[in-house]
Amino acid sequence: MFGSNYVAASLEIAQRLMERVGLDNVREDLVALAASAIENWRSHTDEKRFTGPAARGDEAVLRSHVDALQKDPQLAQVYELLAAELQGAILATKK
Repeated sequence: MFGSNYVAASLEIAQRLMERVGLDNVREDLVALAASAIENWRSHTDEKRFTGPAARGDEAVLRSHVDALQKDPQLAQVYELLAAELQGAILATKK
């Protein structure tokens, strides 16, 4: 489920949120981002397989994303849980 259905669900959420802020025709951009993330994950087994603010530990950006999701508290919670999961996976690779 996480490797397929939830990837598609994440892309659906991303599209909806991007369109909410006025961006149009974002599907191809999201496809490129997802393909890049999948290739990066496939190519690396260490912390390099992750990118983005959670991987960098950029708490200010993470907080701004959570703040932007306040109209969708469940999405904000999912975002925070996934960020914590990613950060935990990075820590596990460093042991």
